[in-house]
Amino acid sequence: MNNSAFSHLLQIHAHLFKKKGFTDQDYLDAVVTIVFWACLSNKGPKRNLLWIHLPHELYLDAVVNGMREEEVKQQAESFIHFLDSQFEFNTFLAGSASITNIDPDVLLLLAQSLHSYFSEDWEWSDPFIEELFLSIESFFAERLEIPHTYFTPHQVCKLISGFFPPSEQRNAYDPFCRDNSLLLSCFTGYSQRVSIMANADNNFNGKIARLKSIMAGFANDKIMVRNIYDPDLTGRSFDLILTNPPFGGKTDPDLRYTNPGIWSYKFSGISSEVDYLAHVMDHMGAEGRAAVIVPVGLLSSHGKKAWLREMLVNSCILEAIVYLPRWIFHKNGVMTAVLILDNRRLDREILMLNAAGLGTHERNRHTLSDKDLEVLRNIYNSFRQGHNPNNLGHNDIQITVTKSTIQQLGFDLQFQTYLPTQVDYATNRPKAAEVWKDLADLQSELFECKKKIDHLISKNPA
Repeated sequence: MNNSAFSHLLQIHAHLFKKKGFTDQDYLDAVVTIVFWACLSNKGPKRNLLWIHLPHELYLDAVVNGMREEEVKQQAESFIHFLDSQFEFNTFLAGSASITNIDPDVLLLLAQSLHSYFSEDWEWSDPFIEELFLSIESFFAERLEIPHTYFTPHQVCKLISGFFPPSEQRNAYDPFCRDNSLLLSCFTGYSQRVSIMANADNNFNGKIARLKSIMAGFANDKIMVRNIYDPDLTGRSFDLILTNPPFGGKTDPDLRYTNPGIWSYKFSGISSEVDYLAHVMDHMGAEGRAAVIVPVGLLSSHGKKAWLREMLVNSCILEAIVYLPRWIFHKNGVMTAVLILDNRRLDREILMLNAAGLGTHERNRHTLSDKDLEVLRNIYNSFRQGHNPNNLGHNDIQITVTKSTIQQLGFDLQFQTYLPTQVDYATNRPKAAEVWKDLADLQSELFECKKKIDHLISKNPA
């Protein structure tokens, strides 16, 4: 797929929509609806969508080949009604009916353009759909002023999904699903039915997540715009929970649980990442497993966060920690880690995997190769099966630590705390060129932040 060509198409039609007085949200509704329409109208392979039988008279071809402008609105309404008959439409593309209010000539131009692009013998495979959504998300994230760091990088999704075989799960949940990539990376292509539930925090997120789920073959997933305090979630438990929650925010004082679980009762209100981690703990099934992305500051902070770590370790729920490289999230240098949790409470060592030194770094972006991901997965899977992961080599990126050792070191969970004392740190100091490069990257990031602040101030003068 040619991402630049598709992005150029989106840019051209965005100007048309704006000129006609329509919002970026209207444009998003139109794009995601026509993309799905094009996918269902595609006569090539689409193995994930064979269960959806679009009537021939509703094929997108009918819109773009000879249809008069006044008929386009009627055809779009018919397609919306068809979707309504197939899915719980209020959770599919909330508000997409608004596309029928768009000028027929503008809608026709968009449909013709996208249909022409998608008719170039594209195969609607999982990689193609993934690239397609990356383009849509990047484009609209900028227009709707959603930070690029909002979406979980594909390589992180791929890494985490490798830790959780889909055959072991009957149901799964993401309390802050963003675009739902984490859960879909686990189950896309899996033939057995898995019940998926996810919370979306805004309509843009909900539309993208719902459409991605349907195009991946999960038609009845419950993706709703709601938060973790929704009373409908009380008492629910799941086999698998994966999430990349928001970091650093404070809990809205107006948001409170009506009937909090024990973890939320003890820890809710400290910070957003702690709120979500506690929520995950309260909703893991008796043999449930989870992966939660957290900032590394959580692994060594004092106060209630230290108490939280103590409970995770002493209850034998924390199974492993994977420390991710800086800049793994687009244009964001925050250090993160993945906590892997297992509610079977196996009393054994905890695996610490340091991916920070793997991969390649290139101007505000760090990339892990497929080989890097395979190394990390193999070490973890060997550990989980009860083998000694040291037998696989790569001893410089892995440590297994006993619960008593962690207790002696004050429940600090940072990787460097457990490095052997004989490590010669002098030989591991960064080179001057690397330091200057990192400094240049930080200065560039500071410049971009200043531009955004100036932009916000100009839009909202005092």
